[in-house]
Amino acid sequence: MYYNIHTHKASNTTGVVEIISISPQDTINPQHLISIGIPPWEINDEMAENISWFQNLITKKGIVAIGEIGLDKRLDIPFEKQLNLLSKQIAIAKKNQKPLIFHCVGGFNELIQLKREKHILNACIIHGFRGKEELVKELVRHGFYLSIGEKSLLHRDAITTIPLSHLFIETDMSFCKIEDIYSTVALIKSVSVNELKKSIEQNFIQCFGNVF
Repeated sequence: MYYNIHTHKASNTTGVVEIISISPQDTINPQHLISIGIPPWEINDEMAENISWFQNLITKKGIVAIGEIGLDKRLDIPFEKQLNLLSKQIAIAKKNQKPLIFHCVGGFNELIQLKREKHILNACIIHGFRGKEELVKELVRHGFYLSIGEKSLLHRDAITTIPLSHLFIETDMSFCKIEDIYSTVALIKSVSVNELKKSIEQNFIQCFGNVF
């Protein structure tokens, strides 16, 4: 079985388990495994003040994770406002025991600090990771899982550094097949595709339990 931890479109491919990432305004298809969250680029003043409605939303059938949520220092949105909304969504995830899928650009120190200060025990996954080897080591040391997509494949040294026990694979918005990304990652890490599939399946069970 192939596991696609983060995609924005369902492939409905036999032999592939995929988590579809949607925004709160999107239609929820209970036939899919879904992650739902308010990413930093969708923040508005109303959301920043009150997201009690989000608590009701995540109890719907099929929602297995909160995400993508996170921090992005490239945006014009004030960073403190991003941190505030992220903290609120983390609190809801903790209350409902949902894994967290993060988008993070330039805010890794703050994200690590938040994980430590909020005592987050939920599974924490960084999607589309494209950092350096030292950042890999720091994130893994703090218990994060790192997900590799098509755009991550140029960062071969970082991929080599990620332990199999902390690795996921995704397609995100790419048209690349998940099987092809698995093959490339397996080649970079000098393991068989089957070994990679088994490791990621174990990670999936560790993070999400029995979601079927």
